[in-house]
Amino acid sequence: MPARSFVRVEKGLYVESPSACFVHEAGGMALPKLVELGFELCGSYALDRGSERGFRDREPLASVDALRKRIEASKGEHGVKRAAVAVRYLADGSASPMESITVALLCLPRRYGGYGLPLPQMNRWIDAEGRLGRASKGGRFSYDLCWPEQGLAVEYDSDRYHTGSARIAGDSRRRTALALGGLSVVTVTRIQLFDARQFDEVARLLAKRMGRSLRAVDYDWMTRRYRLRQALFDSVRLRG
Repeated sequence: MPARSFVRVEKGLYVESPSACFVHEAGGMALPKLVELGFELCGSYALDRGSERGFRDREPLASVDALRKRIEASKGEHGVKRAAVAVRYLADGSASPMESITVALLCLPRRYGGYGLPLPQMNRWIDAEGRLGRASKGGRFSYDLCWPEQGLAVEYDSDRYHTGSARIAGDSRRRTALALGGLSVVTVTRIQLFDARQFDEVARLLAKRMGRSLRAVDYDWMTRRYRLRQALFDSVRLRG
């Protein structure tokens, strides 16, 4: 086993490290679910069926770079080839399962049922000055997904948890800050994410603003898209 494959919990008790777990699980996990796992390991949440949201907040357990290094050190291991494919479509910093699913649907290649868009930055903090700082109320703001070179950001709104006047006002202020920062902001709601046709419209809007052309929908791709969505939504179907 490569170095640091296990983490000592206490005397006589060790657990597999997150990066080793990723490679280990790749041996028996379909690629969409492996990508989903990678986002969780490199994100600030953990799935939790006991929570009302279906997940809880925590510090990231790994990074995309750490997963890549573990994969490079694991040549010949069962599942390492699939892990090497999955890590290409991962980004650090996801804050929820829905953000992870949004990126997976947008960025996985068409052969897997995705749209093949480039990976975004996720939940990065920006220090703001002047009008931008005043709009962000505190001089810092973040975005859910962002493609800085294209001047494009996506904000995910859960109709279940983004309610109340204070939250709505805060979200509006953040979008104003993003716009002042030169970013075009596209909002994705839970309803749009769960509806394949509505999400297709969002994906094509994003592609257009990136200067990309998406191929027309065909039956084979629709079948792959259905399978991808079924796999990704399996564990969060009833969550917000």
